[in-house]
Amino acid sequence: MSLTIIKGTILSAPTLGQLDALPGGYLVAEDGLIRGVYGSLPEQYAGAPVEDWGDALILQSFADLHLHAPQYPMLGMGMDLPLLDWLNAYAFPTEARFADTGYAREIYSRLARELIANGTTRVCMFSSLHTDATLILMEELEKAGVTSFHVTLANHGELSDTIPPRNHPEFGAEGCFLKFCDQVRALTQLPICGVGGLTDPDFVEEQLRSGRIDCAAMSRQLTADPDWPRKVREGRTREIRRCVRCNKACLGGMMAHKGVHCIYERKETT
Repeated sequence: MSLTIIKGTILSAPTLGQLDALPGGYLVAEDGLIRGVYGSLPEQYAGAPVEDWGDALILQSFADLHLHAPQYPMLGMGMDLPLLDWLNAYAFPTEARFADTGYAREIYSRLARELIANGTTRVCMFSSLHTDATLILMEELEKAGVTSFHVTLANHGELSDTIPPRNHPEFGAEGCFLKFCDQVRALTQLPICGVGGLTDPDFVEEQLRSGRIDCAAMSRQLTADPDWPRKVREGRTREIRRCVRCNKACLGGMMAHKGVHCIYERKETT
């Protein structure tokens, strides 16, 4: 068993809306899993090595929910322009440089190191259209200490490619983005999270069982029925309100600045 004990001012959030600070506390982890936070070290750990950080804050790592990796070289630049002009003057020319794999290696290795060094261990990151540069980005993230990959597709020019409806000509099927997981699987042994029109419990279970993916993400399905996991666990799959991927109230709600909703909500209130 691998044992880690860290001493310092432990910050934790045991419940939503609650933040606790424990000066001189101990955080105990076994095999990478946190077993507890204690005011004094439990007797069973007496004599074990302790990393004592004094008064330093011990807290969870950060999650960056939106980062464009090829825009890293231009941090803080071009703040004088509106978005579309900024894209044409700064962003697109900078991203074009990532056709050069040497340049991509230089920039992405620095980006990956700085993310981890500054405590960001989870990030929703966009690459460019350059396949070789994207593979280099994956390599550098893994070398820096990233522990898993979430694989999806993003096209800001056409949101129906990013959040495809059921009638999409290419991405209409269940698990529509999992083919990209297959490509990533050939490049890494790290856990992979898949996404893309996942609604069917049997289909999702097969992808997990086969090792095609290690985790399944399903934002629209959980918007349609937040109790999907509980119903699956309890064997009540026939009661699941399946997402029909119409995008009317979820993507449509976002585009209309009305928040993320679902067509099922109207049925519940009528």
